[in-house]
Amino acid sequence: MKAKIKLAFLRIAFNVVMVTRCYPIWSKLHRLISDRAPRKAGITLPLFSNIDEIVPLINDFVWRPDSLEDAGDAICSPEMVWYRYLLDVDHKIGDCDEFAIFISSVIKKSINAGTWMSVVEDPNLLSTTWMNPDGKVEGHNVCILRVGQTYGFMDYGDPVWCGAKERVPLMILNQRAAKNATLVGWAIHTPDLRLMEYHNK
Repeated sequence: MKAKIKLAFLRIAFNVVMVTRCYPIWSKLHRLISDRAPRKAGITLPLFSNIDEIVPLINDFVWRPDSLEDAGDAICSPEMVWYRYLLDVDHKIGDCDEFAIFISSVIKKSINAGTWMSVVEDPNLLSTTWMNPDGKVEGHNVCILRVGQTYGFMDYGDPVWCGAKERVPLMILNQRAAKNATLVGWAIHTPDLRLMEYHNK
């Protein structure tokens, strides 16, 4: 019973976060304050023509946990991710948020610039939240992609294709969550953090 009450509360909280847009607002504020270095350095994102060009770069990125400079898991700018990669000898760019925002942003930029020749389209940020059987709440961000009516995602390497859009958060749950975890909700934002849709289960 306690688990059901907590799950219901979490889904309400998830809705509040989505409706108030506090996550993208906080991230944009964090970018304004903390992401000055790439702006001063004139850092711009690279362009690509297909996924195969991006995967080796992503494989060279190094995951690191959030720290105080990340302001409570705010998503830094994709330019800051690229700046960290270029200047950090260990290539420690951030956690799943930074991988996802970089991938979605460079694909979107490449599409807009006309260099993208792949059938892969609609790069956006997918956030999935779940509750483990022990009550711990976790989540994961990825870049969600589409080819025709088939959806997939990228986080730390090659795309994983899932089929219908609703299958993507379930696949992430299957890969990342503890056994018998329960989906709380999922949401899709554009690379510039505009909310497109959200679902509370």
